[in-house]
Amino acid sequence: MNNECFIKLTADIQNHWTYKKPETFKWWIDLLIMSSHEDRDEFIGSRIENCPNGTVYVTMSELAKRWGISKSSAANFIDTVRKRNDICTQTCTQKTRITICKIDTYMSNENNLCTQKIRKTNAKQTQNEPIISCFTFDEFWNKYPNKTARAESQKKYDLLTETDRELIKNTIDYFINNKPFEKYSYPMATTYINQKRWLDIIVQPKQEVTQPEIYDFSKLTEQSTAIKF
Repeated sequence: MNNECFIKLTADIQNHWTYKKPETFKWWIDLLIMSSHEDRDEFIGSRIENCPNGTVYVTMSELAKRWGISKSSAANFIDTVRKRNDICTQTCTQKTRITICKIDTYMSNENNLCTQKIRKTNAKQTQNEPIISCFTFDEFWNKYPNKTARAESQKKYDLLTETDRELIKNTIDYFINNKPFEKYSYPMATTYINQKRWLDIIVQPKQEVTQPEIYDFSKLTEQSTAIKF
């Protein structure tokens, strides 16, 4: 969340169903705050997911800890908000993607100006400043096994974002050393770049980690939580 972003509340907020109870109103406002930010990309596991304004990636465990309630109570609240068409939810690899359906209603003019200014600044920097890569094309080319069409490959590589280059750096060895079958032929580098093949790879971490939380809202029952809405 960007600390310089704001949400706007008008007198009509008193008509929102969450306003009737202090705890539900608090949770709803917190969702608005969490999702109020400029458009950005976020790492979710080993993938990059787009996170536009009005969207937040979170687990039920994180919400439960943030709000001081049980995980089932957090899930029940999110499911209730979804059924009332205030949000949309989508289960991703490790987190739940929550999208506020009418985020513009809660956007202040200052927030819109802030977002526009950030976008203009980023665009200007992209045009005027060269990218100092943490993983250069030469480093990529020295590792990549198919040495076809170097010039065309470099043109495409130079258009990649720094985030993509960092992902290539972290996954290229795994891609090379783990053939799907014995006589597998590596694609041309141009194909590898065009198709963003590095996004297909999930590199297992060396240390043991807990399993990602994927919450199944369909299993919620009235008995699963003491909180009633």
